[in-house]
Amino acid sequence: MERKVCTIGEWLDVWYEVYAVPEYASKTLEIYRDARKRLSRRFPEIESTLQSAPEFAAYRRTCCAIPSRPE
Repeated sequence: MERKVCTIGEWLDVWYEVYAVPEYASKTLEIYRDARKRLSRRFPEIESTLQSAPEFAAYRRTCCAIPSRPE
C-alpha cells in the first residue's frame, strides 16, 4: 500500500478550505490567513516538510479530542 505524502503547507491549505471555511466566522478566517502567511515567511522549512496521510490522521484525531470550550 502506497502512503500518500504532502507538505505541511499543502495540508494547511486543505485544512483551511475543507474544515475552517465552512465552520468559522470571517474574522476568524482572516486571522488564520494571516497566521498562514506568517508561517510561510518565517518558517519555510516547516511548511515544506513532508508528512504522510496517517500522521495527519493522528494529528486530526488528537485535535478533535481537545474540547473547543470549557464545560
